[in-house]
Amino acid sequence: MHLMVSRRMLWIMIFSCYCLYAAIATTIGPTLPNISREFSLTPDIAGAMAALYSLGGMLAFIGGWISDKVGRGLISSISLTMMGVSSLMVSMSPSFYLLGLSLLLIGIGGGIFEAASNAMVSDLYIEKRGMAVNLLHIAWNIGSGFGPPLIAFIILSTGSWRLAYLVFLPLLFPLAVSMYVSSRNLEGKNPTRRLEDNVQVTLRRFLIMLPITSIAISIIAVELGLSSWLPSILYDMGASLMEGGLTVGLFWGLMGVGRIVWALFTDRLGYLKSLLSSSTAGVFSISLAALPISIHLKMAFWAISGFFFAPLYPTLIAWITALNPNAGGAYTGILFTFGTIGSFISTWLIGVIIKIWGAIVAQYFLPLIGFIMILNILIAKVRVK
Repeated sequence: MHLMVSRRMLWIMIFSCYCLYAAIATTIGPTLPNISREFSLTPDIAGAMAALYSLGGMLAFIGGWISDKVGRGLISSISLTMMGVSSLMVSMSPSFYLLGLSLLLIGIGGGIFEAASNAMVSDLYIEKRGMAVNLLHIAWNIGSGFGPPLIAFIILSTGSWRLAYLVFLPLLFPLAVSMYVSSRNLEGKNPTRRLEDNVQVTLRRFLIMLPITSIAISIIAVELGLSSWLPSILYDMGASLMEGGLTVGLFWGLMGVGRIVWALFTDRLGYLKSLLSSSTAGVFSISLAALPISIHLKMAFWAISGFFFAPLYPTLIAWITALNPNAGGAYTGILFTFGTIGSFISTWLIGVIIKIWGAIVAQYFLPLIGFIMILNILIAKVRVK
């Protein structure tokens, strides 16, 4: 009974920290237009700067591997503290270069947190990994659901985008410490956990899992590409900044609802069937959103796609940690590292497309990535048994 209560308490702490992590990670979307104006950035340069967050996440593999060694609670707490300090640096950045460095550091902290916290939850509930990880990722949808609208409101009310990176810090630091304290009694008590002693062993086994890890590239590319640029795309098409922020917030909010629904039967349905059905429905929705229809219908279809994309990334994590339970942090980090590659490419390319051809053409890029994602899942279905 005591162990069960401790697990629940730790899960609540991780969930709360995940909410704040998501809110900070999605702050770039509503703030990007104001940052671009203040620093006189062209869309391609703005996209490259925003993509620095994703680039930082490429170190998630190293952080995840370290968390397997020294403790996932400790590494999660350190990574959240790093995100908080870096957010403070963003708010005080006097130059474009320091701003870019600060966003890079936020990305590094976020990637390490992703790897360590997801593996920790997967360890807590071995029998129901799919449900546990899907439910955890509802926290991302809560944070990214209230984050963009709140940030848009702060900017419109105060006229300053810098305050947006300070609003979550009073809660972030004490929650990070509380999560570490809650994890200390449970770290190392999972009898199935056996740490890999060699990075080369992990990498060798990773090559076998390559069809699975490649799916993460397109999943994160769609989700964070949409989150970073959709407010700007809708703004260029005639929507207000608040409408753009609300659309992204609703996208993440409906994704949270979807994760509650999908969590109920993901383990029973199976990882592959869940991935195929949800990705197909989500890509269909964003394809409709790219059609020449009214701006409000576009907003609706963009938002609804979040419900269908809901189980993709958590299910992928559950799948690869079930296949590699001894090095869950490292393999979750590999997934996020691959995901950041896709996010970096999509965030930068959308900015380039907007600069050359405009927002109308840029909106077609995300459905294209979605079709590639479905193809990757079909390849994994054949190659990974």
